[in-house]
Amino acid sequence: MVKIRIYLTVVMIRIYLIFILIVICLRHFSWSVQLSFNPIAVSISHGYNRGCKIKYNFRVLFVAKVLYLTIEIFIHFNLIYLMLNLILFGPPGSGKGTQSLKIAEKYNLAHISTGDIFRSEIRNKTDLGLKVQSIIEKGELVPDDLLIEILESALNKLQEKAGYIFDGFPRTHRQAEDLDMLLKKRNDAVRLVIALEVDQDEVVKRLLNRARLEGRKDDTEEVILNRMAVYHKQTAPLIDFYVKQGKFKSVPGVGSIDDIFDSITEAINERI
Repeated sequence: MVKIRIYLTVVMIRIYLIFILIVICLRHFSWSVQLSFNPIAVSISHGYNRGCKIKYNFRVLFVAKVLYLTIEIFIHFNLIYLMLNLILFGPPGSGKGTQSLKIAEKYNLAHISTGDIFRSEIRNKTDLGLKVQSIIEKGELVPDDLLIEILESALNKLQEKAGYIFDGFPRTHRQAEDLDMLLKKRNDAVRLVIALEVDQDEVVKRLLNRARLEGRKDDTEEVILNRMAVYHKQTAPLIDFYVKQGKFKSVPGVGSIDDIFDSITEAINERI
């Protein structure tokens, strides 16, 4: 319903501008028209009666039409966003999952995690879920084409939210391009990409402490450093991709949960 209301608002803006154009035309219309063009203004004169000529300056009409076309162009090229769509990056142990859920709650966003979507599709035994299950059981990675298909199916089921926050997606340059294309089909786009910046030593300390508390014997320092290396290798080209679009924002990921959340919301509110 939220998305429907936003679309209706855009439609009403268009109707209102068209109404303004009609009123201006009717107010100054004469029975027949003789056009004379000028770079600054357009004058209309009519000679229904020989001695009667009505002149009409089109400056107001021109401004209204430019305003209408500007809004149309902004909507077409996704410069006016209908939804608040966010991406949150962060290395392992950065608290990305916790912050994603808090952001989703505050801004009424759907929390999009590909892992959660996979588990849901498999649990519900959908056609897409069965495909994913077969691939995972073989120890293979889910291809990008199937991933985007599953993501699109999930977005179609989420109509009550004001937007999406993507957690752990995209992971590659190709996925980022596919996500842009998917949202463009929905007359939408990613509005902001936030990266939680956490020092490597801090990440290692956090994950080793968590491993000790939860009894995770496989989370050794060597494993953690390897995961960090993979994260930075994957994320670097994505950061460049979104920096070029003017959508990237880095936020300190060290401090209390609330302090980090305040920094994130400040970055988001600057874009709303």
